[in-house]
Amino acid sequence: MTDSDKKWILKASAPESFRMQFREYPDPVLHLAWQRGLVTQEALDEFFHPDYGSDLHDPFLYKDMDKACQRVKKALESGERIVVFGDYDADGTCGTVILTTLLRDLGGDVVSYLPDRFEEGHGLTEISIKEIKRLKASLVITVDCGITENWEIDELNKSKIDTIVLDHHLPQDILPEAYAVIDAKRQDDTYPFKWLCGTAVAFKFVQAMMKLSLWNQLSTSLPSGYEKRFLDLVAIATIADSVPLMGENRTMLIFGLPMIARTARLGLRSLLLRAGLSGEDDIDAEAVAFSIAPRINAASRLDHANIAFALLTTTNEEEAQHLAADLEDKNLERQKLVATIVKEAQEQIAAKDEIPSAIILCDKTWSLGVIGIVANKLLDQWRRPIFLFNEKNGLVRGSARAPEGFNLVEAMRSCGQDLFVEFGGHARAAGAAIKKEKFTIFIERFERYATDNFVPQEPQEHIDLALRPQDINWEFWDWLQRMAPYGEGNPLPHFMLENIEVVEMREVGKKADHLQLKLFARAGGRLIKAILFKAARLASVRLGTQLHCIVEIIADKWNGHRDLKLKIIDWRVMQEESATKEADEYAGHYVGTELEER
Repeated sequence: MTDSDKKWILKASAPESFRMQFREYPDPVLHLAWQRGLVTQEALDEFFHPDYGSDLHDPFLYKDMDKACQRVKKALESGERIVVFGDYDADGTCGTVILTTLLRDLGGDVVSYLPDRFEEGHGLTEISIKEIKRLKASLVITVDCGITENWEIDELNKSKIDTIVLDHHLPQDILPEAYAVIDAKRQDDTYPFKWLCGTAVAFKFVQAMMKLSLWNQLSTSLPSGYEKRFLDLVAIATIADSVPLMGENRTMLIFGLPMIARTARLGLRSLLLRAGLSGEDDIDAEAVAFSIAPRINAASRLDHANIAFALLTTTNEEEAQHLAADLEDKNLERQKLVATIVKEAQEQIAAKDEIPSAIILCDKTWSLGVIGIVANKLLDQWRRPIFLFNEKNGLVRGSARAPEGFNLVEAMRSCGQDLFVEFGGHARAAGAAIKKEKFTIFIERFERYATDNFVPQEPQEHIDLALRPQDINWEFWDWLQRMAPYGEGNPLPHFMLENIEVVEMREVGKKADHLQLKLFARAGGRLIKAILFKAARLASVRLGTQLHCIVEIIADKWNGHRDLKLKIIDWRVMQEESATKEADEYAGHYVGTELEER
């Protein structure tokens, strides 16, 4: 019997030659490392022993980095007005804070500009160009945007305003005619790591300017280690933007996460208290993803990103507390709004006679600020490209999410760039603006592309490794902790345990909707604690049930104790005949060892 409709897929195991080469690592750890592409001594060392000094690449490996630094140096020396123009999400906002702070510390005349999501949309627009001209700026630095804004940058060029693009999104076939374009995804770029977020690209610019300071090329010098004060923002943006947590991202995250707990930013401190995060042990990738980043993003989703910018830059304690409370309220409002739109979108999908290869929905009442979140939730259920739109004043704006194997940017390009006012993003998360009269044509072309290029997959549960009961111990747990932080590109490992019996069970939780279990692993005679969430009254799980399980290994801390247990992700109940046969084979091997540590 299968208790979910997911297909279980066991990942390939590391070859024996690899395991023999690195025998200083436990065998299960080597399997996990090999699956993550850590196949050389250099890669293993960078992953398990990250070094801030040696594992961060030279910023001048970016094409145009030196050109950009020299242009900023000239602007600083001549007193030019510089506009730092960022995207309105957590990534763009954190990067804008970094660059604005840097330029102010260097004595620059700098103005930050975060666009209004609802009135302006993503990136440079006619509205922002008009404002930049009004500000009499002669240099614009974009953060987390700009790589696809060819026309807008041409307009700035016509007004003798130079643009430096700091971005990480996919470029179009022709790059914008900016003064400098810093983006590792441009085809001719030489930077060795392609997956930094926008804020991290801004951080690399800070590193480059630090070198100019070290070489005495700046009139205002920067203190040694200056850039490290921004690592808290880099960590938040890296997780918020769902870039792979490997390579240089992992190194910056390892050093950046502790900086969040120790941050000197009054607003961020207040935000942490609002989120119930009081110490360094509370701050991990999961806390950032589910508690910190959503509160920062709530600013632009329901109001304006300037609120989050003010929170991250204020030096006034009272203002910090006020801004944190405001974002807390907006985040709660955002949660309610998402739930409402999810329900409405599900009703629209249910009304369709047939579910197409790509789901495209539009509603005038849906908030632009949250439809990306809604698309992500619908993606989990429908496992096909999801594009949700809002229509206002003859313009249809939307956010899209796609499963692995479908490239949203390529799909939109195939529709014809003449359809779009703007579009761009990443392969699996993107956005677009389309004139209302062209929207029907877009739907037809996008659905046709999806039909020709994507086949919805059955739900799958990927298993990193089949564990033996004796592998589940505190030494292995410590290795799993060394592999953190987990997230995109470095997922929390899922393990399979076979032939285990439910010997004790009780309902727990405020609503008694979870099952606390004790499982007996007959192979090795091990008694292991487990938790099965949202499953208290499942008829398929009862005393004596024989299970195959997919699990995560977790540790509970209580009253000075550490308790190692399993979190059951998915399970299959063995057929009664098979279970009886295996029970007879292992009868008499119960030793009752529990994994508990004082």
